[in-house]
Amino acid sequence: MPVDLALLERHRRFRDAGSGVTEEFLTPRFGGERVLALLYRPNREPRKEGWIICHSFGMEQTFLMEHEVAAARAIAAAGLPVLRYHGRGYGDSEGPRRAIGLSSHVADANEAVDLLRAEAGVERVGILGARFGGLVAALVADRRELPLLALWEPVTRGSQFMRDFLRSRDLFQMMSADGGVGDATGGGRPAGADPRIELEEQGWSDIKGFLLSREAHDEIASVDLARDVRRFSGAALVLATSRAGQASTPVRRLSEHLRSLGAECHEVVVRSEEAGSFGQYHYDNDEDPNAKRDVQAGLATELAAVTASWLTGLPAGRAGREAAGP
Repeated sequence: MPVDLALLERHRRFRDAGSGVTEEFLTPRFGGERVLALLYRPNREPRKEGWIICHSFGMEQTFLMEHEVAAARAIAAAGLPVLRYHGRGYGDSEGPRRAIGLSSHVADANEAVDLLRAEAGVERVGILGARFGGLVAALVADRRELPLLALWEPVTRGSQFMRDFLRSRDLFQMMSADGGVGDATGGGRPAGADPRIELEEQGWSDIKGFLLSREAHDEIASVDLARDVRRFSGAALVLATSRAGQASTPVRRLSEHLRSLGAECHEVVVRSEEAGSFGQYHYDNDEDPNAKRDVQAGLATELAAVTASWLTGLPAGRAGREAAGP
């Protein structure tokens, strides 16, 4: 059956008069691979400042997508272009999953910075990320000397993130009906297999359908933002999610570290009953057993609103030198 390219082209862009935002699909190449990106533009004259959103790692990329969409639309509605993308190996983008790791995430974010500048003509680029996406955003902002940074409940130490990531398979196995789980290669594995041993002996492990290589594990586990972010001195928003209304110790320490570098760091705590599951599956059965309800929809809306309010309140020419290349 032939593909109607003209029809696809007509649906590449959508202008929403109600929200004041136009969304457009892009298919650039990152590292030689074709990827999917979405550019959100304000329908009015945009500011000379734009944002990219770095997605998280593994299945968190899927679970945080709705939150990132809400942020992109809120920021664009406030007058700033925004770029979201699927990194190589994710979603509808090309690239092998075995190659996914910290290096690919950072490289894709660097490509996204340049893409936004070229497509939207912005003079300054800010970078936002949730969870592992926040870790990537902080590293890229530091290395590129970007002037603006927004972090949502960021991962601050890769070693703890990897420990939690591996443990998540243990929980998944306990909830499995037969005690065993299928893997990303299409085979199976007996219950009780230790992913740490698999990483050591075979060089990879399947974590709930996501193939984690030993190289990716070791690279991510070596990161500590309190050590590896060394020169960021722009404006930063650090958003914490909490049921008790208090930011975690790692988030508070990261805020203090950014201030020690000369950054203007604004820390906000968003209180929510769903804070403990931020970055996890967030759908539940409603009254209709055949329907699912997004229990974090309110949290996503509040995070987006707080972020848009903060960045639109910044001076248009906020000090900060932006490096020309990665």
